[in-house]
Amino acid sequence: MLAIARTTATKVSVDVKNTGKTLLLGVLCVVVAAAQCVAQEVPTSSDELDRVTMTASTSSDLLTTRTGRIVDYTGRLLKLQVPTGSVEEFPAARVRSISFTRSALHREALAELSAGNIESAIDRLRQARRDESRAFVIREITADMVRGHLELEQWDRAGEEFRVLLASDPETIFAPLTPVAWKGASLTAPQEAAATQWSQSRDALVRVMGASWLLATKQRAQAIEQLASLSSDADPRVAALAWQQRWRTQVVTAKPEDVTRWKQQLIGMPREVQGVGWYVVGEGLARVGESEQAAIAYLRAALEHREHAALAADALLAAGKQLDKLGRLEQAKSLWKELVTDFPATAAAREGQSRLDATKPPPK
Repeated sequence: MLAIARTTATKVSVDVKNTGKTLLLGVLCVVVAAAQCVAQEVPTSSDELDRVTMTASTSSDLLTTRTGRIVDYTGRLLKLQVPTGSVEEFPAARVRSISFTRSALHREALAELSAGNIESAIDRLRQARRDESRAFVIREITADMVRGHLELEQWDRAGEEFRVLLASDPETIFAPLTPVAWKGASLTAPQEAAATQWSQSRDALVRVMGASWLLATKQRAQAIEQLASLSSDADPRVAALAWQQRWRTQVVTAKPEDVTRWKQQLIGMPREVQGVGWYVVGEGLARVGESEQAAIAYLRAALEHREHAALAADALLAAGKQLDKLGRLEQAKSLWKELVTDFPATAAAREGQSRLDATKPPPK
């Protein structure tokens, strides 16, 4: 019972059960990105096994759990080596969750990320990625780095890390983190240069990223033209994100029927890339005076896409503002408190705290 896992070793080590001997084979094993790998015995203890929860079939909602060692997990397939040694493949669409052992450094980084210590988290994630050998875990760490850079409003760094994800897995399961713009932003010169470079990429998803940020620059006209072309892309994720960016350019002139059409169109888009769309629909509804419906749209962006912390934070702040307009201050305060607690490193959290402070009675 042998499992293949990546390592930085220059040889393949085969642990032969019951012999107490290790055979060192002087060969290189290219698994992912020319990395080496080591053959290991699949653990038999349930505490050591990876766990995958998935639907029983692509047409069923019934959940089942499989254990073994995850060989890889991409946007297309999950490969699981079971204790008998064979490798089974499952469509990624069936996977609902995975459980596996992370390194101590990786766990520390996630704790820092949750605590809002983003720069420290990114440093630890970078080191954890260097030390990690499993391809699917490297991708998860990279996605966490994207999250961190987005929270710090480092759009260019988030985009570069996302390009690393796409290079490893073009059908990435981390599409919800695609670093497209969801609000107006003032770009630095390096950020605009990065966006310009992305807009010229061969990868359509990267081109959407670039065009979305260039809407805030002197290249706006070219970006709008590029988004119009991308909105008919064969990749439904690309087409959806391009449409959502086109809506952003129309918010200031939108009529109620326009926003209704956006909402209907959004519901038919791939769910994993709906987050920015719900935020834009919220902006449109707020613009036409539909505060309650705007709050609901913002909350959909926040609740269904919490892994995109920067977007979720802005959405919670905006939803609270709409509720405040309706005279429902206590509900607004509840959202702002959640914002400050869950996303403390964001600019939205700072504004949320300021709004909470403004509601406190003056000291006697």
